[in-house]
Amino acid sequence: VKNGVDPAQDWNDFDCGAVHWLGISPLSRANFNSSVREGEGYYEDGRDLLELAEWLSKQPGIDFAKKQRQGHSSLHKAAWGGHLRLVEYLHTQHGMMDDTQDDAGN
Repeated sequence: VKNGVDPAQDWNDFDCGAVHWLGISPLSRANFNSSVREGEGYYEDGRDLLELAEWLSKQPGIDFAKKQRQGHSSLHKAAWGGHLRLVEYLHTQHGMMDDTQDDAGN
């Protein structure tokens, strides 16, 4: 935790925190180690978010299942962001299932 920011306690007006914003990272940031734009070696699955997800998981008070104001969890955000590797990580490492609906039934 740096500069007084606590990823387990700091939320925006929609009650989104670091666990939610991780899932909607732009593809260019979620895949920053992909050195090519197509062909062999190219990926667009969000694998570069896993190191940050691991770090967050070790911070006191982090809850990947916490829902924000509209009922979105970090799993919803990761799926909407197209970050397959993060979705798999949340499922295998944190037991999150894709059968939990948000407030709109998604």
